[in-house]
Amino acid sequence: MLSLRESCWRRLREWRIVVLRRTPLSWRTKRWLIWALSPRYALGVHVTITDTEGRVLALRSAYSRLWQLPGGGVGYGESLARAMRREAHEEIGLELRELRLVALQRDASGRGLHGLFRAELSPGKIRLSEEHTEWQYLPVADLPPFYRRCATHALTADRGGSVPVFG
Repeated sequence: MLSLRESCWRRLREWRIVVLRRTPLSWRTKRWLIWALSPRYALGVHVTITDTEGRVLALRSAYSRLWQLPGGGVGYGESLARAMRREAHEEIGLELRELRLVALQRDASGRGLHGLFRAELSPGKIRLSEEHTEWQYLPVADLPPFYRRCATHALTADRGGSVPVFG
């Protein structure tokens, strides 16, 4: 159950997403606006969930129309694991089981660090948020470059032991 504060922030975020989606600007301009208005250093989280054939769960973004891994930003004072559970619940409507941090990935801009997780989905039907239009299990090679690196690093680093940092 979400607290009142979390519920208000979620509604505000959903409202901003709808406004941004309907703004008649190019995707490049929208992306620049997001960058310009965002903090100068960001923490993100992404989860790699595989099916029995080794394909990864990917969500199609409603904004860029590109495939991406479930995940998002980490809120102030929020742990990486809590952020990952929250993002998964918001984006696919299911809880994560056996969630484990397996690696950290720097993004190309040098402004972000992403926690890479592995997990299993709880039983149930995937229910997408407004941020995504469809879901599918895809081969890692079919993901855009950043998410391909994240999934590859998460799959290769999931061997136990220390958490490696990829640049």
